Amino acid sequence: MAPVSYNGPHADELAQLFVTFCSFGSSKRVEEMDGAKFAKFCRDTKIVDKKFTTTDVDLTYAKAKAKGARKIDYVQFVKALELVAEKKAASLDDIVAKAVAAGGPSSSGTVRNSQKETN
Repeated sequence: MAPVSYNGPHADELAQLFVTFCSFGSSKRVEEMDGAKFAKFCRDTKIVDKKFTTTDVDLTYAKAKAKGARKIDYVQFVKALELVAEKKAASLDDIVAKAVAAGGPSSSGTVRNSQKETN
């Protein structure tokens, strides 16, 4: 069940997407997001555009997190998405729908030599 901070359409999917991005690259379930993971979330879900740049991503993250904290929780993540919606002159539901439609994190790491040779 999704935390109470967002109860619009796709609330459960957004909560799951948050945990998926937080845990990306880790073997454990992580429920706090650092600035790099928030930036990856914004890039991978195509939230970054001319109206919302990578600089805006960093500024939004800084506004959403608690003073002195290094990571944000789900409630602060939703607050960050509200700030994104405000900056893009869109509704929070529109931003959430776009993020959920994009799916989870993408990985574009290096390919092993054995895979290169067979392709």
